[in-house]
Amino acid sequence: MVFFAEKMAFLLHKTKPVYTKEDIMLRTTVSRLLRRHTGATNAVLGLGSKRRNISTEEQMKLEQEINATFAEAREEIEAAMESVGTTYFNDDAEIAKELTRDCVAKYEELLTKCEGDVGRKEKIQRSMGLKIEQLKAECNLIDTAHDD
Repeated sequence: MVFFAEKMAFLLHKTKPVYTKEDIMLRTTVSRLLRRHTGATNAVLGLGSKRRNISTEEQMKLEQEINATFAEAREEIEAAMESVGTTYFNDDAEIAKELTRDCVAKYEELLTKCEGDVGRKEKIQRSMGLKIEQLKAECNLIDTAHDD
């Protein structure tokens, strides 16, 4: 089982950025299953290391992943809001919430990796912080949408 977890953790960190909805959903599902069945944490899976210095290339890669996940989450939130009152709502809402959690986690990972450089961290917070908060607020609307 440990070999399987290590193999899946390796597959989760492909060298190319994740852009398709299927890739994001697969990555999220696999990491959730690994955590659930192996008791693995983010550190074991290599998701969110506590490394303090981040290269510009790694920062750009994380920002691209955040932006791609952000766009997918917004689309899924919109799809969930359009499917209120239908049988598809619960599935759409769960996907939107999972993508939102993934996006916020990646953003927090980026901030954690930039803790050694206060200027860089503040710049990231100014450029991305507001849209992450907007995403969280839009995702929270899903919880009240089905009550209407």
